[in-house]
Amino acid sequence: MNEQLKLTPIDQIEDMADGVPVLAVEGTVGYAAELTRGQSAKGHPWTKQFFVLSSGTASVACSMWDAEGSEVSKGETLRIENTQNKKGVWSGMVKGSYVKNNEEGKPVRKHTLEIRANQVKITAPGGGENNATPKYHDRMTPEGHADEMPKADPDWPEAPVNAPESSVQRPNGNPGVTDARKHLCQAANLYNLCVKCVNAMIADELPEVARTSEQFQAAVGTLFIEASRAGYVQKMPETPLIHK
Repeated sequence: MNEQLKLTPIDQIEDMADGVPVLAVEGTVGYAAELTRGQSAKGHPWTKQFFVLSSGTASVACSMWDAEGSEVSKGETLRIENTQNKKGVWSGMVKGSYVKNNEEGKPVRKHTLEIRANQVKITAPGGGENNATPKYHDRMTPEGHADEMPKADPDWPEAPVNAPESSVQRPNGNPGVTDARKHLCQAANLYNLCVKCVNAMIADELPEVARTSEQFQAAVGTLFIEASRAGYVQKMPETPLIHK
């Protein structure tokens, strides 16, 4: 029996930094939009479904890319679990945010989940299949790693710039936004290096009883904190690293 990934409560998602992977989330779909389609500037087609996932009094907006065949419906209760790609990165579900004016015309930051439907597992809480289970679900290994995952849209999440519910915030010449994106990219590069380090040097050395997703995440967090305190975030490139 495979151990379930650590659940992140919906009311804690807004406290997370943008770009941080979310291992698992559960909730009921309070709103589900129709599937939207489009094409990126590079000519890559994309599909997306916007929906709101709620638990108790908390809710979070979700943008699910590559959503065709994995659409959710209002009233469904779901468990969405992240998966690691071949580089060991939890790339299927990450925290995001965007800015939107409220009724008074003041900008308010909204928090989201950015989800790749073909890199997550969608089931009912406690196990069992859900009708939103991704069409690539049968290609997952028993450990939950993507085995033969089809190539995702290379422009994700930048691709749907014309989508009506797109949560991607564009700089629009604002130096603060541009500087923040550069800093977040530096932090993400350092985080990904920590993931690769744990996967290459620590994971295999752990005793069998400690080889859990929680322990892996804790080891990555420990290395990231150590490296960031040593000032290595600022030494990272401001564009994504290409890992071999």
